[in-house]
Amino acid sequence: MKALSAAALAVALFATALPVSAAMDQTALTLSAPKAGATLASGPVDMSVYYLRTDGTGFDVVATYVTDAAPDQPRQLVMTLADGDRVQFSLPGQMDRLYSFARQGDAVTVSSQPVALSQTGA
Repeated sequence: MKALSAAALAVALFATALPVSAAMDQTALTLSAPKAGATLASGPVDMSVYYLRTDGTGFDVVATYVTDAAPDQPRQLVMTLADGDRVQFSLPGQMDRLYSFARQGDAVTVSSQPVALSQTGA
């Protein structure tokens, strides 16, 4: 039942947050309470994020995102972060942007920044 509740919350956050994000370009957000979601809008990606406490000391961070190229194909990331954890990566098809998820105490920070891609070879 917990998984269904989390999925329902993700759909609700995603559905209500996307229309607002289209009008802004927010490249960082901080979540300070479980189930309190926020939206990150950076370039061609809109991402709704929330976290849940796990049975242990971790936080399950859930990020649902869409791209301008495929707005009808939402994708989801799920990761467990312990206190002090930080992970950085690019999304498929979005190699020019670096996403960072970090946890410090009861706060989870998500940010996005552009990265310069270099082309080598002839």
